[in-house]
Amino acid sequence: MKSEGLITFVSYLCTFIGLSASTAYAVTFYMTKYNILYLSGQSGYDETDLPYTYAIVECCIAALTFFIGLLGFSTVAKPSRRAVLICVIFFATAGCLQGTFGMLRAWNLGMIGDDREKTCSDKSLVTGCPTTRFEYVHDREIAYSSPAGGDCTFWFWGSRPTPPSSSSTSMMRLVDIEKQQCKAAGKKLIECPLSVDRTTPNLAGGTFNGVNPRDIETYMNWADVRSYGWRDDPDQVRNLEETSDLKSLNLNKKHNIQEIMEIQAQAGEQIVKTDRFSTAPSIAYCWYWGCNSVCHEQRFLINRWWLFSSVILCFLDIVNVIVASQILVKIPSKNKSVSVDEEEEEDIELMAPLRGRRKRQLVQNPSGLMF
Repeated sequence: MKSEGLITFVSYLCTFIGLSASTAYAVTFYMTKYNILYLSGQSGYDETDLPYTYAIVECCIAALTFFIGLLGFSTVAKPSRRAVLICVIFFATAGCLQGTFGMLRAWNLGMIGDDREKTCSDKSLVTGCPTTRFEYVHDREIAYSSPAGGDCTFWFWGSRPTPPSSSSTSMMRLVDIEKQQCKAAGKKLIECPLSVDRTTPNLAGGTFNGVNPRDIETYMNWADVRSYGWRDDPDQVRNLEETSDLKSLNLNKKHNIQEIMEIQAQAGEQIVKTDRFSTAPSIAYCWYWGCNSVCHEQRFLINRWWLFSSVILCFLDIVNVIVASQILVKIPSKNKSVSVDEEEEEDIELMAPLRGRRKRQLVQNPSGLMF
């Protein structure tokens, strides 16, 4: 293919990458809140929104690709060798970054390796996601999130029973806890509507491991982003008047995991020692990476879209590197052009050599005199 055709191809490809990718990322940014679990002055690195940050960088790379293609290949018919070389370096760097982000996304989403720490495949008690642990403990996938929290609202503590075939009360769902309490109170299930109104301590008049089921619903709803980090004080919110102006209120912030640690202390010995946490776990990554398709539906879909975008953009950047390299090869270097000029000058000098004692070339005698 001629250089003109290759230049046109790279120009169109850069335009496609820049406009389509930037628009797609912008739509996901509009749909998703950034750093929703991060509280300035209180949160650490583990509560930063890494996948969103990666997406911001990738969006900037896509926008730069558009401008690189516009300036390097669209505004001039024959780009200089230096300009094309800069474009090749940029495309290679962009491809490496996109590939790196793609690998990091696949790793954190649990697609590479199994039971890796602080990833969606982590099943461990200390660092694993509640939803991942639930599926591991109950040996089934989470199926629904309502009513009564469905499979997404459950007791935080527990481990897989041994042998696996035996039944387990670990990580029991709120709906099962309430059913159990209804039966223990001698009531029919129809007499115990689930999670509708809790003006009393709980519907059946009892507790689960010394804990009010209302606290399970509030602090252990793993489909709620607030369960993974900072939240408005539930007690303060519960006591608000109907006429309160929510926009002008300055509500206290509480960390949900710290509240769960207080619940653990309240339950005491009713939680098996091997299931107790010695330090508060950090699980904000579970929400950011969207580790479960049911409990984190929106984040689950968006993170996979970002992964797909990283892979596609990496491939397109590699194509740009290959085509731009071919253009670079077809452009003669300055050294070659200078050597040709020098040869031409030498030929001219040989055509008019010095003769006799003269120190300058012979010129035409205007007077026609002969010596």
